[in-house]
Amino acid sequence: LPFRQGQPTNFTCSASSAKPTPTLVLYKNDEQLSNVERRENATQIVFRLAQPDSSWDAAIVRCEQFFPFLNVSRQ
Repeated sequence: LPFRQGQPTNFTCSASSAKPTPTLVLYKNDEQLSNVERRENATQIVFRLAQPDSSWDAAIVRCEQFFPFLNVSRQ
């Protein structure tokens, strides 16, 4: 996903409604992103990157949803 250094960017991760609701997690490469905003229905999270720097060059951002009751994750 191309974006410019210094330009604010949002990463959004969404899941279909499910019961129980899955846990959503965003990663930059293999590091879990913190300071994630969870939406009211818990099926969407947003990570706001205010000031991208060179550490984001060629970074891979991925979303996983976990179903704790099944002990299963999906990318």
